[in-house]
Order: sequence, then structure tokens, then C-alpha cells
Amino acid sequence: MRPNPRVRRRSLGNPNLCERCRGWDGLWHWPHERQDYVSLEELSQNSHCIMCQAIAIVGDTRRRESESLQLFPPSQILIRNDGPYFLDRGPGSGSREPYLEAQHRIHSSDATTLAINILIYLQFAVQSGNLEPLRGISQADSHFAISPQFRVHYSKGERPRILGIKPWEARFFDVSLLKTWIKGCETVHGSSCSRDDKSVVELPSDFRLIDIQSMAIVKPLKPVRFAALSYMWQQNEGIRYTQLESWTLKALETPNGIDDITLPTLISDAICLCRDLGERYLWVDQLCIVQDDPRSKHTQVQSMDKIYRSASFTIIAALNKRDGEGLPGYRSKPRRSSLWSPPRDCDVEGRNIRPKGMEILADSSLWNKRGWTFQERVLSRRRLFITEFQTIFECSRGTASEELTYYPQRPFSSYQPHEAGADEEEYKHIPGFQNSANEGRSRVTYNLTEATSLVDYFHWVENYTTRQLSFGSDILNAFAGVGKALGEVLQSPFLFGLVERYLPQTLMWSCYGLAQRRAEMQGTPSWSWASSANQANYSWISGGSRLDKDLLEIASLVFFHFQDPDVGLRKLDVEERWIDHAIAIKDIEIMSGVPELKPRKYVPATWRSTQTWRECPHNPWQTMAHLTLDPEARDVCAEMPGSLIFNTTVASLKLERDSRDIYEGKDFVERDVAIRRYDGELVGWINKMSPDWIDASLSGEETFDFVVICGALANWRARKTRVQYFEDFDLWRLHVMLIERLPLKRHLARRVDVGYVFAHKWKDCNPRWETIVLC
Repeated sequence: MRPNPRVRRRSLGNPNLCERCRGWDGLWHWPHERQDYVSLEELSQNSHCIMCQAIAIVGDTRRRESESLQLFPPSQILIRNDGPYFLDRGPGSGSREPYLEAQHRIHSSDATTLAINILIYLQFAVQSGNLEPLRGISQADSHFAISPQFRVHYSKGERPRILGIKPWEARFFDVSLLKTWIKGCETVHGSSCSRDDKSVVELPSDFRLIDIQSMAIVKPLKPVRFAALSYMWQQNEGIRYTQLESWTLKALETPNGIDDITLPTLISDAICLCRDLGERYLWVDQLCIVQDDPRSKHTQVQSMDKIYRSASFTIIAALNKRDGEGLPGYRSKPRRSSLWSPPRDCDVEGRNIRPKGMEILADSSLWNKRGWTFQERVLSRRRLFITEFQTIFECSRGTASEELTYYPQRPFSSYQPHEAGADEEEYKHIPGFQNSANEGRSRVTYNLTEATSLVDYFHWVENYTTRQLSFGSDILNAFAGVGKALGEVLQSPFLFGLVERYLPQTLMWSCYGLAQRRAEMQGTPSWSWASSANQANYSWISGGSRLDKDLLEIASLVFFHFQDPDVGLRKLDVEERWIDHAIAIKDIEIMSGVPELKPRKYVPATWRSTQTWRECPHNPWQTMAHLTLDPEARDVCAEMPGSLIFNTTVASLKLERDSRDIYEGKDFVERDVAIRRYDGELVGWINKMSPDWIDASLSGEETFDFVVICGALANWRARKTRVQYFEDFDLWRLHVMLIERLPLKRHLARRVDVGYVFAHKWKDCNPRWETIVLC
């Protein structure tokens, strides 16, 4: 929207603004077109313009506190003012007069002036000129954006004039707002965000809490309401903080015992915050688990799912430092200025913000990169994030952002139809709340509900395996709580991090590059993602970064058995499917063809599918004809606890580096690897393996063994492409695993990677039936 020309003419005489900034003189007619870049030197010299001076102060502050920017004079640091934005979501897309509906943003208590809180979106760029290239400065420091907050003052009257602009910050959060969020969720959302309180019988027998009233460690004798704390343990050299150990137990169980010990500031702040929120009990691992009692500690760690799911809410210190400064914005610890905050996501048309604090602040924090904090986040029913710049509340229904409460809340009647799907009560009782159904986020969601599915599991594994652990051996322990809780929803136990019920799907994890063995997990089988030091990746099956329900829809072709360390060999309880039908393999055996697929775009007709599978050497009929496990293989499996054993078809095939570069990383270029028959015909693909492995492994006429795990339709994108552009449009695949044979044991193998082969070409690959022991 362009400035009102009449307002622009009236502002020409304002001595507070230069010609470039005079569009700011109309209270609701700020410029929408971007300005040109201006050097910091020019802005500083324009002393009569309050807008230029405000931006110059920001630029000079960033320059003085950045070692890389100090390398350049003010004349080479360029700043572009992309304009002002309101600190809310805007008045709604259906509004014809958006500014008239935003009167609630104005502070008009002063007799002579109006004031409004805004942010200004500023783009920085470093210009090398003809002097020398940009040496000693990173891309992040040479081109970046910030969105500092200001309060702009205008004169009152028919023709408001800009009088001044000053930095404005919410340096401390309002505890009453946090309390409103928690109570509002409990009141409005009810059972959707609450679970039945766990009894002390279900919690571990030595479960303890901090009694904030008596300042002592106590064992509750009955179910009580309590909050939990999720944080990073402090790392301060030379300071020994008291924690719960056998020798401190008696003292800490004494009333006021906690007052007499040295605690990290963050834990002290959390205790005080709970007191201010009206809570009596708080769970903190450092003070509620006996750290030098291995048996008790193991029991507590194994019960993390119950502890966090039982807490009314979790205080999360989503910070980037472990220096022990405490909770930002609380008590005497002001938060960092918005000058240093990552830039907001702004809507140019509405001149408002899109609240993305969860992604920008919480998801990107060092806290969120730690392995143990993953289950603390997933298992918490309500989460109160304390970040360096604002507080954020999250529950299963959505999020509430502090930045959306800087203006008085509009009544529900002023919301436009596109927001009307949200519950009216949410806006009345939960300030700054945004229903997750209206957020349209692509980020990973961490809500564990009855609707949580296997697709969420795929997302969580991909996210979890990027995280850092002080001890790599904790990879499964730090996921165990999520596995227990998710197992209740999916109605399945877990095997080394994989869902037993959906084993064919969860076996198909891959890596970007060859999976590097996790040295600390020698006892973990190669088929588990926990054995790999790389990030696990399931999205390759979908043909892109999007995970969807197509990953669930497989064609069962294998019966899996597991050498259980506790009970010995047992057949796994795997859900048998034929794409969108839950049907047993033996039920297909008595059918004349394969089950008919439900109507959808780009799928083969039933007759074509039946023809493909009748001709494929590995189909439901052949599976039922090969039920007996090889006795020798069973003996090998008995010596390998944790191994899988199954009958499947195996083919020895060639691999060839693909000529197309797929991804260029810092240290290497990853490429897809083609799977080819002995005569060079393409029969399938492996996903993005490292050139180092390819160069070391692909030589001459060497072949590699592939085993079938299940059948599947090609992903939607591939089906569409083949139907439109290829005559040979058989759309069925076999999901296969590349294995490495181990010496001395004929049936024993390790997983190397996974991929797929075109089902109609498997018959030409000379497959043979074998019993495989996968360790």
C-alpha cells in the first residue's frame, strides 16, 4: 500500500524527518515500498532526521560489538530500512480498513502525544568496493537482517506528526501472563491437553519433589500437582553445586535444607518462578534423583515418560548458553535487546508479524540440540519456554507468544472469518494464542496425543538423531521415554528404537552418506538407527523432504523373527498390509490376485498389479511357500542376541555412481547410487551415499547382495511422472536392503543401506530364496 498523497504533502514541512523518511509522518500511512541501501556513515551524518539517527545508532551498536564488522569503515556498511511492522498478527485478511481496526495498538494516555510500539526491519550488507575482497568476514556477518523494537511518538490532533522515536524493550516477562496461559489452557482445552494425574503407585517408588513451601526434598504420599524443569546442566569451572546424593539426602529432606546449599542460579530461579506461579512442588533431576545411587537413578531414568507426562507443565530454559546466568527476563536478569534477536518473519501486506518465535528461538536453541531434552519436550503436556528474547507457551492445541500480548487483546468479534475456526474461548482466556490448525507450520510438532502416528515417529527420529549427547551410549536411553509413551499410542513395543508393529517401515531409514558405526553401541544391531552416528532419514521414500502417510502403506512380503535377549527366538507381531488394506499374507495366498487398491490418482489397475506380482519371484504366494527357517541359520541367530532372522529373496547386483550431483555439502558431494543388473540395466536406486564409500567399494565387476524387506507403490511424485511421460509405467517397487556378508557365518549379515528396486524387474535379477540373519 502506498502512502496517502495528501498526508505526504502535509508532512513535507516536518523538521524531524529528511526527505527520504517523510513517509513516516502519517500515523497509518507508512511507506510500503522498500528504500535503497544507505551507508552507516551517511545515516550518522543526517543529524536532523530522527529516523536516520535511530537507525544509525542501531547500526553503530552492531558494528562496535562485532569483530568482523569492525574491519570495515561506516562508509562500507550499508543499511536498508524495509519499514515498520506492528507487533501482532494484523486485523485479518478480510478487512477493508486494516488500520482503522488497529486503534488498540495506540497508547494515548499522555495529554499531548500518541505512542505506538513497533519493530523496524533492517537489512545489513557490507560493501567491499574496489578496495579488497571481503576477507575475514563470514556470509552471516556480511548480509543479515535484524528487527529491533521501537516506540514511536506522534502529536495528537487531526494531523498527527512524528515527534520522536526511541528503543523500546520488554526486558522482563510478566509472571501473571504465564499464569494466565497455564490456567487458560487448563480451563479451555481440558482433556485435549490434560491427562489423568498419575498416581504415586505408577511413578517410581523413590520419586521425589522439591516442596517449595518447606524448601525441602519430599516423597509425596499421594498424587500431587507439580511442575517440571527442563534445562542444560550448568558448566562452571571451580564451582561445585550441591546435588542430591546419598550423603546430602538427609540434609535436603530437612525443612529449609535447600536454603542452606549452593544451587545453580537457573534452578533457584525456577523454584522462585514456581512460587510466583502459585505452584508448591517442582521436579528437577539434579535435586530429585539420587545421583550416586545407580539402581535408583536407573529406575528414575526409565520412568522419565511418567514423570514428564504427570507434570502439570514444564518450565523449559531454551537457552544458548550453559553459563548459569539464570532465567532471562526474571527477577534481576533483563533479557537481551531485540537488536540481537533473530529477525521476525514479517507480512509486508498487513505490516504485521507472523509469530515464529517457536522456530526462531526455541527450536534453534542449544537446549533443543541436546539429546536428553528431546523426550522432555515430547512428553510434557504443557511447555513454558523461557528464551533470551521472549516467553512462549505451547500445548497440544497451539502456541501463545509473548510478543502478541504487547498490545491490548482485541475482542473476538473483531476477528475475521479466516480465524473463526479457533475456539472463541481461547482468545478470551489465553492471550496471544494461535491455534495450531491455523498456523500452517512445516516444523516438526512435538505433541504426543492420541492422534500421534507413525509419520510423527519418522519426524522425531530424524530430529532426534541430529542432537548432541555427552555420551553416545545414551542414544537409546535418552529416547526410551518417548518410545514407551509412543508405544502406548501405536500399540506396539519398541526394538532398539524401532516400532515392532511397523518394522518393515521403520527398517527403511537411510543416511546422507554411509552410516558411520557409533563406537559406543557395539551391542546394538546394525539394523537400528541407534547404531549409526549419522542422522537417520526416512524422507527419501517420499521422493523429497515431505513425510506423509504413503510411508505407512506397504505390501507385506516377509515374516520377521527376533532373537530376544530375554525370551529367545520369537516371531514378531508385525502388522501385515497390502497398501491401504490391513490384510494377512496368508489371506492373499488364497486369492486369485492381489487386493484391489482404493481409487486414487496415478495407481496401476488391479489387473496390472496382479500381473506384476504373479511374475515377481517374491510375492505373497511365494512367501507362504518359504516359511521354514534354515536350521543352520537358526543356530547362528541363537548366538546373536538382538538379531533379526527371516526368509527373503536375495540378488547380487552391481552399483554405479550416478552422474547427477544431488547435494553439495561442506566436505563432500553426495550422489544417488544406481542399482544395475549384471548386463548394466538400471533396476533401482540407493539414496545419497558418500563418494568415499563409492570410490572404495565400486571397482570392476564386483556385485553386492540386496535383500527384499517389503513391497510398496512408488511415491506420488514418481507415479505421476511415469504415468505422464513413460510408456512402461509399472508403479510397484521392492524396498530392499544392501547387506554386507560376515565371514565364517554363511547366513550372517550387516545392514549397509537401503533403497528400492522396480518390482517388475526383480525377476531379471536372478533372485534366490535365503534365510538371512541380520545382526
